[in-house]
Amino acid sequence: MTMQITMTQTRMGESGSLLVSGSTYTVSDAFGAAMVGARYAIDTNGALTPAPSALSVSEVAAARALV
Repeated sequence: MTMQITMTQTRMGESGSLLVSGSTYTVSDAFGAAMVGARYAIDTNGALTPAPSALSVSEVAAARALV
């Protein structure tokens, strides 16, 4: 599967291409999760976000505080 990420820092992509800060790219789920987890990118379409019904109000507030 694939997902979209928007780079917050310029980094090397999966295939050796340069992913430029501020640009949006379609990447594999695993690579996208790694980039978002390392804070090199943001999850443009929310592919890594659990469904809203799975989170309590306090969990949502805690997650927003981390951003």
